[in-house]
Amino acid sequence: MGREGSAEEGQRPVFPKLTYEWHFKWRVAFGLSWRTVTLRFKCSRAKILQRIDIFWQNVLRIRWLHYSLKGCRQVLRWFNADEKPVWFTSVADAKTLQPKGAVKVCVKDNVPQSRNRFTVKTQTRWPCLKDSPNKTIAVLFKGKTEKSISDLQVPQGAKLQYGPKGVVREDTNLDYYNWVLDDPEAMSEDEVVLVDWFAPNLMPSFDDLMEKKRRAKLAIPGCTTGFIQNNDVTCHGPFSSIYKQREKVASMQQLREGRAIPDTSKQVVLDRACASWAEQDHDRSSYGFVQIGVANDLFGTG
Repeated sequence: MGREGSAEEGQRPVFPKLTYEWHFKWRVAFGLSWRTVTLRFKCSRAKILQRIDIFWQNVLRIRWLHYSLKGCRQVLRWFNADEKPVWFTSVADAKTLQPKGAVKVCVKDNVPQSRNRFTVKTQTRWPCLKDSPNKTIAVLFKGKTEKSISDLQVPQGAKLQYGPKGVVREDTNLDYYNWVLDDPEAMSEDEVVLVDWFAPNLMPSFDDLMEKKRRAKLAIPGCTTGFIQNNDVTCHGPFSSIYKQREKVASMQQLREGRAIPDTSKQVVLDRACASWAEQDHDRSSYGFVQIGVANDLFGTG
């Protein structure tokens, strides 16, 4: 067999030995290298666009129905709450400055805590540009009984929850909405609750709660939350950045004070999450409802 891979007539084929050297030369010949997957498609682009179009049609149906019943142009309110996973050590993968040519880059981090997560439940509203000082965010820790969070001091306006897996389930989801929507002054049919396509949000028990709270529910189609869910579009990114910056500053201060490793207790991350939420630009997050095509001018006049 020649170098071009062609064999003479009648010659018996000889297969190459698939050794490491052969595989390396094969990759070099075709310009191939091992790469980490950075983009995954859960849904086709055509299907995503179709789902977004259906969502906007449903938004317009609700808004025109409300206008026909009330005769008011811009009084319909919108509410969106969503889960944001956070790790006890969130900056474990952050870059750090080192001299050029350094062989090792050493930091003091509680690496196991970078795998330990808790869940923050955020909220955004329109047209209220500021969140209610009485109801801010909910923080959910992993625990089987209430004893796991009984010794924690809850900041004002926050809600503390627990769950076996540290994630939101039907009971904790109902408990949260029953808490955050428990506002006597806002008990009216003029508010729509936007929820993502998440199992606890689609259960009959959730629909019963919305009816009890006199709210309309509108579900956001799957695989589209990065485009049309306000919390994902305008809220979670800035919150994560603020949280990580606070963690960096606090960790450096603790190390300078002589602590062997930064504190990552439940109380520390709870206070940090609530402080980060207070620093959030809620006016900017509220305006996100206009950006996603939910609260823009119904008549196109501004």
